[in-house]
Amino acid sequence: MKTHSISVALLLASTLAAMAQGLPSSASPVKTQQNWNPYTALCSAGVSFPAYYTGEVLGNPTGGYRQGAIYDGVLEAGVQIDLGKLANWQGAMFTADAFYPHGTSLTREDVHDLNVVSNIDSFHNPRLYELWLQQDLFDGKLSIRAGQIPADTEFFLTCYGALFVNSAFGAIPTISMNMDAPVYPTATPGVRLRFKPDDNWSFLAGVFNGNTGDLNGSDRYGTRFNFNTDNGALWLAEVNYTLNPPAPTDNKTTAPTSRPLSGTYKLGGFLNTADFDDNRTGCTLHGDYGIYALADQELWHEPGNPDQGLRGFARVGYTPPDRNTVDFDFETGLNYLGLLPGRDKDLAGFGFVYTKVSNSILDDAGMAPARHYESIVELTYQMVVNDHLTVQPDAQYIFNPGSAAEPLSNALVLGVRFNLTF
Repeated sequence: MKTHSISVALLLASTLAAMAQGLPSSASPVKTQQNWNPYTALCSAGVSFPAYYTGEVLGNPTGGYRQGAIYDGVLEAGVQIDLGKLANWQGAMFTADAFYPHGTSLTREDVHDLNVVSNIDSFHNPRLYELWLQQDLFDGKLSIRAGQIPADTEFFLTCYGALFVNSAFGAIPTISMNMDAPVYPTATPGVRLRFKPDDNWSFLAGVFNGNTGDLNGSDRYGTRFNFNTDNGALWLAEVNYTLNPPAPTDNKTTAPTSRPLSGTYKLGGFLNTADFDDNRTGCTLHGDYGIYALADQELWHEPGNPDQGLRGFARVGYTPPDRNTVDFDFETGLNYLGLLPGRDKDLAGFGFVYTKVSNSILDDAGMAPARHYESIVELTYQMVVNDHLTVQPDAQYIFNPGSAAEPLSNALVLGVRFNLTF
């Protein structure tokens, strides 16, 4: 499998290099025998190679299943091609992306929490992630994306919640914990439509394979392109409204010293056509569904600098309790851009999570467990060292880790994360 992947990568690289050699001189205005750079020429022609590395040290000095400390990380790399620049295919974009997670899971080894302490937690093997083609039409008002797609990069996404380390702030628990959904670390074949008629409104809809497979078994490498009808289909729809969208600026435009507070509000839902087990009887129930809503809102601007200040977010989701592990979740928090003097790009954050486990889940004796929730408080601070490096100390306190699964004491998790952009 590794040999095949390397062969494909080498073939792609050689093809792109060959295409770069045939680029017109306008793509490389200083093309000479001495100083012509193929990487620069490719970037000028719309071909880029984004790469990122995230690593972290995490430990729980108290609480959970047992005490421990771990290191884990993920290397992500890919290619993005603007086909309008490269091949005069206007409005088209191609993306291929893969990652290599490694290290140990603090959740699996030590804490045994429900929500997963780290949003980069995954099994130790390389995976294909995204592989899709996108076509934009009507000056970008309509966008169609098809291929191997994750849902949580666009749907049910709270921008201000993305700062936090705990996975509950990423993929919404009423989807990620109730089915094998196309959320990190798994993507699946699907189609996504986006319609944005103006700066205030946008509409998202998508259909995905309803069962992505076992990421440590049948889909270890992210190459399980399965269209079996027994998997069902996952349908997602979302409407977004942006209040006072900030005006775009460029190097020739001076940023305004004041503007109205901006916010984004989303309402969405999902339908999964696969079969699910009834929590009470074990009988088969056809289909699953849920709804969610979220808000990202600027709360206060620093005088003379509207890009700095206090922002808040909230997200809530519901699914029926008879066929789901989690039937209700709520996440909220605050973050502040530029809290400390002289640290204008740093982000400080406080977040809270409440995840409710279905009352319909019974133990082996047919009794409902005494505790039906897990809650999390997270404090974090992301320091921007330079354009390529951020360092992020983080603290989490987890109430009822694992919820009804096992009676564990509250856990304190401490750690530090760093992000590299190449």
